[in-house]
Amino acid sequence: MLRSEPGFTRLRDQVKELAGLLEEKSAIPMVRDQMALIQDVQTEEWWQDVTVPMLEAMRRRLRDLIKLIEKSKRKPIYTDFEDEMGGETAVELPGFGHGTDYAKFRAKAQAFLRSHQDHIAIHKLRMNKALTAADLAELQRMLGDSGIGAAEDIRRAAEESQGLGLFVRSLVGLDRQAAKEALPGFSAARLLSPIRSSS
Repeated sequence: MLRSEPGFTRLRDQVKELAGLLEEKSAIPMVRDQMALIQDVQTEEWWQDVTVPMLEAMRRRLRDLIKLIEKSKRKPIYTDFEDEMGGETAVELPGFGHGTDYAKFRAKAQAFLRSHQDHIAIHKLRMNKALTAADLAELQRMLGDSGIGAAEDIRRAAEESQGLGLFVRSLVGLDRQAAKEALPGFSAARLLSPIRSSS
């Protein structure tokens, strides 16, 4: 308006349209408080002798209400073309070795096994009971099906721990009462002698 540009008409129509959308939000108290102005702005009479101070006053009174207007939903665009896929290319990422990280596998296995402590084979391990071949096969199946590691991770864990059962026990721990009951037998199996000082 200050520069008498032809775009004023287009901008005025946009303001009138926004005022019309605000009028639909009359249930909101902030909008209801400005309803007289919102309705006036939509009339041609209000715009006939409009001044810059009138526009500025209207802008200040309505600017916080504009955010209450929902953005119009965009119409979906439908396309009909096929993606072209190129050939596969292997990419080596620095710092990432082949296979899975064994430390991560242990952490995932521990979280998984602790969340399944009610399983019979895990319960037996925690209670220091002997496992059958079926129990060990079930533990291997559980770890394999869980997706927490590859078969080579499970095999490595069993080898490093002298057995899959001992690996699982190292992650889930031994029940406190079972440990108390096992201690006398452990102590009797060892020949304990007093430490003699060399002085």
